[in-house]
Amino acid sequence: GSVKSQQKISAERGGFEGNLDSNDRFGSALAGIGDLDANGVNDLAVGASGDDDGGTDRGAVWILFLNADGTVDTEQKISQSEGKFNGDLGDGDAFGSALADIGDLDGDGITDLAVGAPGSDDGGTDRGALWLLFPDASGELRSELKISATAGNFDTDLGDGDRFGAGRELAVGYTDEPGQPLLPQWTFTIVIPPPAAGPFTAAMTGCEMRRSSLMIPQYLFWISSR
Repeated sequence: GSVKSQQKISAERGGFEGNLDSNDRFGSALAGIGDLDANGVNDLAVGASGDDDGGTDRGAVWILFLNADGTVDTEQKISQSEGKFNGDLGDGDAFGSALADIGDLDGDGITDLAVGAPGSDDGGTDRGALWLLFPDASGELRSELKISATAGNFDTDLGDGDRFGAGRELAVGYTDEPGQPLLPQWTFTIVIPPPAAGPFTAAMTGCEMRRSSLMIPQYLFWISSR
């Protein structure tokens, strides 16, 4: 195939009016998030893992509301100091290193987002974290939830340097075949979304998949090379 057209979005092009600084690494991760503003055009989440809001390399996510021609209509930044993000990010967390649309977990009709922060030091150096973001239609957050070695009822051991949240890809999947072997070159962390008010549970599976006792069919697969 061939490219019909293209549109660059940067500090100088594409209608983007947000402030980007040197080494923000805008574009470090991307995720389609559906049509948040209901204008008939799908919108986009963009990671900027080197953003310095609040401290060095804490990271950020930009929500871009797009026009039909691919230019930006408006944007909303989510960082330590913007977007009604009430979580705590540390220097070097690199929030925004990986992104995924995870569907509407809280049932409010708006797509939610998973964000990797592989430099988080919860429990030890660079053990990493995963943030679940629950936005409203403006792109600002109603709430957020952190999953790490010390947060979110994550009951799997993480070691120093594991950089949980630094995976090449975060994907939402379904399986009816627990115990099937996975590719040996990958480590899969399976994070299971809770019932309406229940806790999060998780299982690090190495090279095979195991179903949780909760028997919830939807999993988040965090994939990172060994």
